[in-house]
Amino acid sequence: MPIVAGTRPVKGKCRIMLIKSKFFTPKTKAEWISRDHLSLLDECSIRDANLTVLHAPAGYGKTTLVAQQLQQSELDYVWLTLDVHDNHPARFWRYFIAAFQKLAPGVGEFAQQKLREGQFSSIDDIVSSLVNDLIERSGSRPGVLVLDDFHLITDPDIVLGVQHCVRYLPESFHILIVSRTEINVSRQRYGERPVRVYAFSDLKLTATQIQLMLCKRFAEAVGEHVAEAVFNLTDGWVVGVQLLCMQLSSVEHLQSHINSIANSPARLPEQVVGYFIREVINDLEPWEQSSLLSLGLLPKLSIDLCQNVLGGTVDYGSLLQRLESKALLTATEDRHTELRFHDLFRNVLLELAQQRLPAEAIVQVQHRAIQYLQQYDGLEAAFYYAIEIQQWSEACDCLQSMLLSYRRQGDFLRVSECVERLPNDYIESSLSILIHYCWSLANLGHFQLMHLFLDKGSLIVESMHARLPLDQWSLEDKELVVEFMTTVALAQRLSGYLGSEYSQALWGFARQIDYPRLSKVNLEQGMDAFLLGELDRAAILFERSMDCAVNDKEPYALMVAVSFFYLTALQTGQLQSAMAKLELMQQWLGVTHEHQHEFVSAMVVDFCLAGLRYELGLPIDRERLQRQLSLLTGAHANHHMKWLSLDFYTKLCMKDADYPAAAESLQKLIELDRSARFRIRMGAPSLSALTAELAMHTGDRVAVNQWARSLEHSESPMISYDQVPDRLLLARAYYYLGVYEKAYHLAEELFGLCVSHQRNGHALMASCISLASYLALQGDVVVDEKVDRIVRLIQQTQFHRYIDELMQAFPVLCSISELASSRVTAPPHTDLVAVDTDVKSVMEPLSLREREVLRAAAQGLSNGDIADRLYISINTVKTHLKKIYGKIEVSNRTQALRKAHLLGILEEFD
Repeated sequence: MPIVAGTRPVKGKCRIMLIKSKFFTPKTKAEWISRDHLSLLDECSIRDANLTVLHAPAGYGKTTLVAQQLQQSELDYVWLTLDVHDNHPARFWRYFIAAFQKLAPGVGEFAQQKLREGQFSSIDDIVSSLVNDLIERSGSRPGVLVLDDFHLITDPDIVLGVQHCVRYLPESFHILIVSRTEINVSRQRYGERPVRVYAFSDLKLTATQIQLMLCKRFAEAVGEHVAEAVFNLTDGWVVGVQLLCMQLSSVEHLQSHINSIANSPARLPEQVVGYFIREVINDLEPWEQSSLLSLGLLPKLSIDLCQNVLGGTVDYGSLLQRLESKALLTATEDRHTELRFHDLFRNVLLELAQQRLPAEAIVQVQHRAIQYLQQYDGLEAAFYYAIEIQQWSEACDCLQSMLLSYRRQGDFLRVSECVERLPNDYIESSLSILIHYCWSLANLGHFQLMHLFLDKGSLIVESMHARLPLDQWSLEDKELVVEFMTTVALAQRLSGYLGSEYSQALWGFARQIDYPRLSKVNLEQGMDAFLLGELDRAAILFERSMDCAVNDKEPYALMVAVSFFYLTALQTGQLQSAMAKLELMQQWLGVTHEHQHEFVSAMVVDFCLAGLRYELGLPIDRERLQRQLSLLTGAHANHHMKWLSLDFYTKLCMKDADYPAAAESLQKLIELDRSARFRIRMGAPSLSALTAELAMHTGDRVAVNQWARSLEHSESPMISYDQVPDRLLLARAYYYLGVYEKAYHLAEELFGLCVSHQRNGHALMASCISLASYLALQGDVVVDEKVDRIVRLIQQTQFHRYIDELMQAFPVLCSISELASSRVTAPPHTDLVAVDTDVKSVMEPLSLREREVLRAAAQGLSNGDIADRLYISINTVKTHLKKIYGKIEVSNRTQALRKAHLLGILEEFD
């Protein structure tokens, strides 16, 4: 049903004198910058649409933009500037018709006559008469009517009449409306032809346009940084830029002016504040003005936030809707249901609030806003708001809760960025913030700055010593100081200092203060031992750290300790004992799982157990690992854990010849890129080396050759142990490329270095590369010494899966019978289970169901998988396993499987 224009009768004669100046086109200013990207008035656009609307707050250059483009065009146009007196229907339509008569002489004469005489029964008749005349006079040359300041027209009948006119306006005529308030331009109101709308976001100046404008204003070059600073301050508000430059004589003065405003937002120029009051605030209703200053104190605007923080009886929904209609608000970037003031408007409101509201009231509103953000939007939103309003103490409170989470995720850059938003005084007075900050600086490689702040932390610790004797310290203080000393130990390691003196001092201090949580202390000592090559001591310390983490319920410390315990086992070859220990950890985590970090710890343990099974040649459920990997990389594990899991999964995919999956996993590793320091700590090859290894598997000789050459150029005369993983892959690359002599000599050098550091896994790899290269050079001449060396390492390290992989990588080794049979002849390790040959004869026999459970466990199935296979519950599986452990006198699954093999129990039902 078409919308009918107003039916209110126009009574009485309308004898008014039209003011000629209302039809004058405004002049443009000399320093105005053309915005050619906004083609408001090209002929094609005008013919395609009946109506163009520009709406934006005061000072966005709407009028000037339209006037400039009209003067530069060849269009016929008429300008009509409206005012509050034109809100009377008879007066408005006299001016409206007179404007069209300037475009098409003779139109509307009948309507004008009836208006003067007051003989029209309704506005609909007036509009219909005018439109009919326009249709008759429609020609080939388009004409444009500009209605400036249309926001002053609030009479509903006038608005309906304009809509009615637009709906039926012939193509050769076009209406352009300029308004400070938003206009509803739905098709139901204005017809089927498109309506072009330009809002403040289209009209605001860009930094480049501001730079050109300032160059014209000061007649000198203006740097991009100055223009960018002006843009950030004004948000592209045209009048804001002009007012900032008022009474300034040079770019240097402008830069100084901007700096003073940035340091103190309350120092906005008086002319900016005055313009805002005159053109914006005074245009609002009194009740809106009284609420506006309080709204300016808030970081964003929503009905719920306003009601919770400001309270009162104000209808905030209506108020926000009205402010938005005046284009004073815009949607926030992250949530379109929330609004915010334009930046400069909000700065003005903040200044006015400081002038007109009591200081206590401002602080109270800001404090409630921070509490609201903490509860509903999170600590990060509350922190940034506290920083914005310079409430440093509350910002520190939020930050201390945020930093631990960031650090655990390995997001050291964010830690650094957040801390650096605080004044130095607040950083240097908080030991907790100092610890997180120094930790991030260490991992980002900013060692000089890190040591500077560590010195500040030492002063805090000394003052704590002076203030209270150690026996009176709270547990929180003890934890802080231990964490600080741990940070110093990390800083020393990452600065290149390898020594156990500081970790020993940490241990002594922990004993002195009777520190109850020793997982971190043992962990730090273990890391020092790991880097110093003292792997047996490192394994003991990591195991202690795991036990302490279990007792203290510290899943995060457990994650780190487990991963390094696993890495140590890979180097020493003590795989079965490591697997037994990790299975105990798995059982404990399977029982608890109370918190997110315990869940992540359980997945890390599962991955490490899968890695040990992989090294022992036992079957692995790769699909289950892939599901866990998806969870782990999205959970709250830190960079180290994610890197370790992806690294293992990439190698597993390469072993299974699933090269697309390996490439995908490797890409995730690259995206998770991390500083080389942590790859050294993990004893893992670099990402470029892993990429080259995948290229070897896929037959990309060009990529392998390019990587080998790049590593050769960076090669130092002396190889340190942290370079061994990459150098081992380089030796493999030489063999792959047929450069056997280089492969042999490099492998021999690496073998000696690995043996000296007790890295038996790497020593085995180096020894195999050496033997394969030697055979390639010498033919079928077998050197017994080299073969015995490999067999001995296999037996010592339990790296049985190396035989299959190495023979695949180096086919020449397949001809050596000693290697082919080494997996079979390798003596079993009985260090975990002492077997009595008469045990079987006196052992209580296993039931049929217990045998089924044991057989499934021997196939590498988890408790959950066993339950699914046998159609029983997980608790029933655990009950059967406990009975099995009791009958064959062992304490865990690994020992049970070992003893079952030795006693021949499994063979009985194969």
